[in-house]
Amino acid sequence: MKKSIIEVKGSKPGATLAIFAGIHGNEKAGVIALEQVVSEIKIEAGKAYFVFANPPAIKADVRFVKKNLNRLFLSTNKGRSWEDKRARELMQLLDSCDALLDLHGYNSPEDTPFVITGGPGLEVAKIFDVDKVVTGIDQIVPGGTDGYMLNCGKVGVCLECGSNLNPKKYVGMAKGSIRKFLSYYKLTSSRVETTRSSQQVLRVVKMVKKQTELFAFDKPYKNFDALEPNCVFATDGDTQYVAKENQFIIFPHENEKIGQDVFTIIRRG
Repeated sequence: MKKSIIEVKGSKPGATLAIFAGIHGNEKAGVIALEQVVSEIKIEAGKAYFVFANPPAIKADVRFVKKNLNRLFLSTNKGRSWEDKRARELMQLLDSCDALLDLHGYNSPEDTPFVITGGPGLEVAKIFDVDKVVTGIDQIVPGGTDGYMLNCGKVGVCLECGSNLNPKKYVGMAKGSIRKFLSYYKLTSSRVETTRSSQQVLRVVKMVKKQTELFAFDKPYKNFDALEPNCVFATDGDTQYVAKENQFIIFPHENEKIGQDVFTIIRRG
């Protein structure tokens, strides 16, 4: 990875897109896919920015170096860490873009790719080969790339490509998604089908951070597992987490450090 921001222009006027990978440095499927697409793709119209978002974290194969970069996309950001400065640089880039595709992965073994987006992104999400779309996370935890674009009245789509435990398995899916995104906005002439008209949309209720080393789930969970209503599904010291009707879990990370996210609750509708 010689350059972290690669600008490719077409010969015709068109949309300006950003495609990010490596916001979290250990989410390798998107990074590998972006490296391959950059060397293969021909942009015919508009402009595309291919961005390796957090180079130090990518090199070290860690989620982040000092701060979670995907919590720093805030217009009020005045932090001094490298990730704060990088977020401000990338926000300037996004201000010139019409839409963003941000490639991620998750730290659990199952293979359930899904999309996080909102507003106009819900229509764009239909081009991706996923059954589930999560919305509203920007209202619970601000500072994500997709939320920044939504607050600007633009399209921001976060694609959770699959498990970080086997990233090579999901490179093909990530590459195909990049190509669909470029085609949807007519930067390339290849055809894209919007076949996912029946995607299930779920809304974020809350995101919870680890408070003590005693945090534990009552059993192993994976993304989109239904929670038993009125039952304790996790404890953290003296705190008990009780599920309500029609609630599901995503991003269950029992072994995170104190202060990091350990689960997110979503619901239908």
